[in-house]
Amino acid sequence: MKDDYSMDEYKAKIEVVLGNDNMADMTLNGSINDLLNLMADVMAQTIVDFSDTKNEAEKAMEKVRYSMPTILEEFWNNKITNGKAAQSAAAGAAKNVMQEAQGRAAMDKKLLKEEYKRLLTKAIEGRPGGMALMIVLEETDFYNSPASAKHHLNVPGGLVMHSLNVAKAALELCENMPQFARCDKNAVLTAALLHDACKAGNYIQKPDGSYQYRDTDLLGHGEASVINIQHWIHLTEKEVLAIRWHMGAYTGERDWDTLSKVYDRYPEVLCLHMADMIATHIMEAGE
Repeated sequence: MKDDYSMDEYKAKIEVVLGNDNMADMTLNGSINDLLNLMADVMAQTIVDFSDTKNEAEKAMEKVRYSMPTILEEFWNNKITNGKAAQSAAAGAAKNVMQEAQGRAAMDKKLLKEEYKRLLTKAIEGRPGGMALMIVLEETDFYNSPASAKHHLNVPGGLVMHSLNVAKAALELCENMPQFARCDKNAVLTAALLHDACKAGNYIQKPDGSYQYRDTDLLGHGEASVINIQHWIHLTEKEVLAIRWHMGAYTGERDWDTLSKVYDRYPEVLCLHMADMIATHIMEAGE
């Protein structure tokens, strides 16, 4: 039997075998039987080509048959070793990604809190009780509360993020829509930042991580927010009405006549309602 063949010759022979007409079907099918048949074809054809007699080819095949268990064991061990290494690497990578995500989330919450406090300080500047309100927001866990129990931003920090989204949308409406150009922008900003203040501290986190809202059903959260805020600072009439009616027609048909009159007199109210809808259903959709 020829022992002086090179790897290039092996490669060339294998390429010839793989170029067989049946190769396309084998590749597309990908079944284990096709692959086994292909390997057997390559091995048999290679042994035949490099043997001078049939007897020599049979002896070579016998050697292959005896060596296969050892080769199989070696490759199987390599597979297990490489698989464990890959799993370990994947687990390590996943852990790193999770830690980075948690770090980013913590940083995001910190930045959101700082931005919220900056905007609210600007909006209520000079009002008695402003510092007390800021302390109350901290103590009622405003900055760590979700925005909802089952819907938009139902995650820790969701409430402050939603409040900022509403403020951003409201100010953009004032800037870009002529219909809201005459709005009192400071009133819009104040109302946007505080419209859901009553939600702070009223979410109960269940063992599975989801939330339940603790609702007395005695006040809508527009009214509740107005009452809670005015324990600490004075709100202007525009701010009171914008917060009170920020839910729009969702408060129920009984309120529609009054709501229509409020919209006619105070564009700030409609502006806040639209901003709340934009934030909830567009900016925060899927979050």
